[in-house]
Amino acid sequence: MDWELREVDDVEATLDGSGLYVVINRVVGSAMEPTNRDIIRVRADLMTSAGVNGKNFDEPIMSFIGTANNVRKHLIAFLQAEGYTVILSHEHASYIGYELHRAETDEHYVQD
Repeated sequence: MDWELREVDDVEATLDGSGLYVVINRVVGSAMEPTNRDIIRVRADLMTSAGVNGKNFDEPIMSFIGTANNVRKHLIAFLQAEGYTVILSHEHASYIGYELHRAETDEHYVQD
């Protein structure tokens, strides 16, 4: 296959119907130093809706806090370890990584 540059249009996200979603927040400071604005981390809350795993609507399953890269790795590993591999796609992983990075760098961050 020869290299080429392809111009692409916007593509709508594919909803998987799993009832899982991730809420991502930028966190400044820490429990030990809540006013230290040099400590920048992200928090990802894996949430459920529609009664997944017996949970109520909009209830967290697991939460992770740390650097964007570490949170991404742990979140994906958790999904795989807990058997969510059926719903985990490359699109999910890349989107989660992208959103975590945007939150960490405060890139005009409002989760899309």
